[in-house]
Amino acid sequence: PPVAAPVAPPIVAPVAPTATAPAAPPATGGAEVPPAPAAPATRRLARELGVDLHKVKGSGPGGRITQEDVQSYVKSVLTSSPAPVASGGGVVAPPLPDFSQFGPIERQPLNKIMRTGAANLSLAWNVIP
Repeated sequence: PPVAAPVAPPIVAPVAPTATAPAAPPATGGAEVPPAPAAPATRRLARELGVDLHKVKGSGPGGRITQEDVQSYVKSVLTSSPAPVASGGGVVAPPLPDFSQFGPIERQPLNKIMRTGAANLSLAWNVIP
């Protein structure tokens, strides 16, 4: 009968332990800035809108920042600075072929569900890696 070849034990090379640098303590540049006086809901709104609460002047009791203060700050920032000009995405759409060579062409407008689906599919093709 055939005899199986003896199995050699796998050779394991010793692994030298890697030296990891200790985590640097967070650098505090002098005194820390106290948190702005605002309710948790106001903080959440500011975080969603990308607003630094220290730049907002509070109109509530004791200078407390309200949601209306955050919204008015965002409106004032948007009206004071011009909107950035959108540059091209860098991808040029290829020209469409001449469809009339396949027969008569009839153009029909897309209904709302087709427009929504087309917009979402286009976004997915451009965003997903």
